[in-house]
Amino acid sequence: MAHEATGREMSVAEVMVEIERDIPFYETSGGGVTFSG
Repeated sequence: MAHEATGREMSVAEVMVEIERDIPFYETSGGGVTFSG
């Protein structure tokens, strides 16, 4: 079975839009976000 890389390149501004949309989840779950690049 082959493995396929998934994901997409994003600018810092695009990442921040995604993160800010999910702030309520992070605040209630105590979770966070991890990214690399």
